[in-house]
Amino acid sequence: PIVARVALDSSATGWEVHALATASGEAYQRAWVTLSHGPAAAPVLSAVLVAAGHDERGRWSARDRLDVPLAPGAALPPTLTPGNPRGREAPILPTGPDGRLVNLQTGGQCPSVGEPSAVLVTGPGPGSYTVFAIDRQGQMLRIIDPRDCTEFAPPVTVGAGPVALATLGTMRWRAVFVAARDGDVITRFDQDGTVHPPIELAPPGPSCSKCPITVGIVPLAACDVELLQLSLQDTVPDGVPDVVVAFDKVGCGVPDTTEVVVACQCIDDPLCACWCDCNPPMPGCFCPGVVANGLKAPASFGPGDQLIGLIDPPAGENPWKELGRTVGSPFVHDDAGTSNGAWLYGAWIDQDPP
Repeated sequence: PIVARVALDSSATGWEVHALATASGEAYQRAWVTLSHGPAAAPVLSAVLVAAGHDERGRWSARDRLDVPLAPGAALPPTLTPGNPRGREAPILPTGPDGRLVNLQTGGQCPSVGEPSAVLVTGPGPGSYTVFAIDRQGQMLRIIDPRDCTEFAPPVTVGAGPVALATLGTMRWRAVFVAARDGDVITRFDQDGTVHPPIELAPPGPSCSKCPITVGIVPLAACDVELLQLSLQDTVPDGVPDVVVAFDKVGCGVPDTTEVVVACQCIDDPLCACWCDCNPPMPGCFCPGVVANGLKAPASFGPGDQLIGLIDPPAGENPWKELGRTVGSPFVHDDAGTSNGAWLYGAWIDQDPP
């Protein structure tokens, strides 16, 4: 339902509405609206935060705004779509001809990204995010580490006039799909580096026929994880305490075969980057980017070259690591109760279609 009417800018053209799924829950409603306005001699891109606060019955209003002036005569993209990691508020705005990605929450940015017109963010948390950006000018998909703005892999060539993208997997991405409006094609790029033959929506021609403007992935899971609880138990028993991660699943239906992803992050040991259970045998270590088991070298940081804030410890923030998956509660992290470090745990519904 339409719940409010908020005046933003009577002289602007509206583009996208990007609702934020935040950790505060559905009652904390917030959305970024992208706009364009001004004459061709002085075009401006804008992002306006519209929010109702923590009360669903509260008054909606424009709370914040970012204006990005463009060069005189700059050609505007057909769409401008922000991205946001699942469950967290860190919206990233592409600035089109201005060539930057800007974190609307922290002000961090990545410059020189071509002509970004759409962004998508995957990963379970800070240190493990991967940012995907469409470079409309170069007709490329860029896969960016938001901590230092480096690229995990060379840009992937896509069809003409790319406008939208979607990932298979919101935590551990497995594939990216890019819709190219002018080329009438969908491009698929897999996490292992495979670029599939273009999915043609219409025969090639001098102009688009189907003219796709969006692409999406339909998740199979329609339920959620609630009431995460941790306890120390010697479940084997072998004399070594384990961390038992218990939770409730809500709305999964019967029979319930939906898997829950359990992940952890070491937060006070710079030597355990990506190794939360530290000792083999282990279920594998997933780091963001294209190379699943590679560790990135420490980067130097300066103003204006990161989307996610300053990194602590200096050697690089330890990424979130997927420990495993389970259908039912609890999940047991073997022999984890003897760690000298402090760990964070999280559990999410696996929304990856097969």
